[in-house]
Amino acid sequence: MKFANHRIQWVLVYFISILGAWFCIDSGHEFGDDFILYIDQAERFWNNFDYQQLQIENKFCMQHSDQLIGPYLYPRGFPFFLSLFIGLKDQWDGRLLNISIIYFF
Repeated sequence: MKFANHRIQWVLVYFISILGAWFCIDSGHEFGDDFILYIDQAERFWNNFDYQQLQIENKFCMQHSDQLIGPYLYPRGFPFFLSLFIGLKDQWDGRLLNISIIYFF
């Protein structure tokens, strides 16, 4: 009985966390900053030449900035997940942020 209550509590916490994350995304959120690099990596994920070209371009930008503002490329896990949905980007009208919630939960 104690185990069942503990499990119900964790499911409730998980569900509330997903709802909280979902409601924190507003319609005015833009795809700038870090998220655009994730999308760019996802679009180029399946083509190795394009992926290497993105790394060269982003490295050049970072090296010629006043300060280091981000990595050259992010680890491939999240861009891989987004690459599965990237073909739906135009149809979903920017709903990739909502899809990203699934990845982190």
